[in-house]
Amino acid sequence: MLYEMLTGRRAFLGDDITSTLACVLERDPDFRLLPSTVSPAVRRTLELCLEKDTRKRVRHIADARLALAGRFATDLPRPPSKRRAMVAVAIAVGGLLIGVSLESLRSDADGGAPAAPAP
Repeated sequence: MLYEMLTGRRAFLGDDITSTLACVLERDPDFRLLPSTVSPAVRRTLELCLEKDTRKRVRHIADARLALAGRFATDLPRPPSKRRAMVAVAIAVGGLLIGVSLESLRSDADGGAPAAPAP
């Protein structure tokens, strides 16, 4: 809505709802239509709010407020990577499997049966 207020045009123009939704999915608004009097912080905030990549898009109004304050020179901070967590889990599972395998090998080397108690 802010884009429309500043430019006097809709951000995504289509003849009907279907073509408008296609524009939303396929195209970026023409930010060159923003007046030259629009501050860089407002321009950057609009770009972040209308970003197609969900990892870069503003998720919370607090982030938009920070962007308006000029706190984001480039992109918003990214959430912690799920890949990093998956690597940690894979390492832990691998370590567990190695431990179980070593214990099994040690048990097999001892003959597989517990030692008889001494008389």
